[in-house]
Amino acid sequence: MTDTETPDPEPQALGPSRARGGGLSASGRRILFIALGLLILLGSVAGFYLTSDAFDERTEVLVTAVDIAPGAFVSAADFEAASAAMGEIPHIPWTPEAAFTFEGWVAVEAVSAGSVVTGDMFAPPDTTPVGDQLEVVVPLDLSYSVTPVSAGDTVLLIDPGVEPSVGDLGRPRRVIQSLELNDFDGESVRLLVPPEEWIEWKALPEILGVSPQVLPVSLGGDPTEVAERLNTIWLAEYLAGVAAVTPAVVEEPPEPAPGPGELEVRVPIDDSLAPEGLDAGDLVLLVDAGLRPAGSVPGRPRSVIGRLELELFDGDEVRLFASPDEWARWAALPETLGGAPLALPVPDGSDVDEMTARLDALWLAEWEAQLEEVESAATETATPQPGEFLVTLPLDASLSSRPPGNGDQVLILDPGAGGLEDDGGRPPQVLEWRVLEGWDGSVLRFWAEADRWAYYTFLPERLDATPLVMVVPEPVTDDTVEDLLRDVNLALLRWFPSELVEG
Repeated sequence: MTDTETPDPEPQALGPSRARGGGLSASGRRILFIALGLLILLGSVAGFYLTSDAFDERTEVLVTAVDIAPGAFVSAADFEAASAAMGEIPHIPWTPEAAFTFEGWVAVEAVSAGSVVTGDMFAPPDTTPVGDQLEVVVPLDLSYSVTPVSAGDTVLLIDPGVEPSVGDLGRPRRVIQSLELNDFDGESVRLLVPPEEWIEWKALPEILGVSPQVLPVSLGGDPTEVAERLNTIWLAEYLAGVAAVTPAVVEEPPEPAPGPGELEVRVPIDDSLAPEGLDAGDLVLLVDAGLRPAGSVPGRPRSVIGRLELELFDGDEVRLFASPDEWARWAALPETLGGAPLALPVPDGSDVDEMTARLDALWLAEWEAQLEEVESAATETATPQPGEFLVTLPLDASLSSRPPGNGDQVLILDPGAGGLEDDGGRPPQVLEWRVLEGWDGSVLRFWAEADRWAYYTFLPERLDATPLVMVVPEPVTDDTVEDLLRDVNLALLRWFPSELVEG
């Protein structure tokens, strides 16, 4: 190297000042990238909102202005307009006329204020029950119609009647009423009617024995005029049919009548002692059924009060012609005996006097035994135990097969209460089974502890009726009494006339 040559400079290391002036560090680059990403994200969000707002097709739709209860009638004032983006969601566009779309219709469900209105929220009043209306579907017989029947037609409902026949005069065909088939499915009509009409419509097919027939009323025809003309024609046809099946009048023998100085009297006859029944012309013994001893009432024995040939007997009573004094005795007989006299047939060839004597002796012995039993029972219940009170319970024996007596097994029953329109009533039921004692024919007297005394004392008031007493036909034991009570209660419940109803 010569003196004139410039030596190469020595390499210099990069210092801090060059690093700051010549580029970014790794951490600086990361911060820059994050900031750029946030700017891009914010731009995308802003762009989304700007573009979505540009494509948002909001429109005015029909909405409810108030809360609407199910079954309520609606008017135009119950609706208003609201702006919403509905897209494909079902809705009704708002117009001033749209508010009247459902005028006078009925809400089929509860609708909140501000709800978007759809067609299934409301229905015409003749297709939806309103207030106390009930729905009934009436089957119709279209076979009488020569033209097709459609929904909306006005028709006459016809009772097809029953043709008269020998022994059954039937009834004429007739128009029941006119009806507009607003809700008709081709076989039956659906009606919305008040409860009292609902009962009549439900019972109509059973009353007629068939479904009512249908006859369409021609367009412009007067249903009332058509019904009157048809009923006139059908009544004439029916009367002609009745005349055809009515037998000719047969000359009747002269009616039996009282002779000179006689009066007619009709005496009811009880045939419970004649298992095979009674016929006109039978010779019978008339029997006083007697009165069973009860309490302080001694009663009287059953006894024969006379014999009688049932010449004029219709199965329930016998007609007699008697002098005035005999007429008075026969007329007063049922009241004197406390009921119709019993009739006991006299077998052919019997000695009536001997038969009467044997029966009177037998019945007298039975009555004396009953009297002794009553007196014994009264003695047993005459003295109260400490802490007992006297129960005086009135009982109604009208349903008993015979007058109850002390010593009989009896059922004490709640007579129940019939149902009303708004009350299902209360079925009869057995309150208790007991052996009767302290009975005087109308009031049961016995001693009981305070709690049971209070129960029996207020029982008629709680039931709002006099309890019933009924003799058990066949004596039961402690082992079988529960089965008896269950069977009787089930029978009472099964046949209790509750309705109401239904409905």
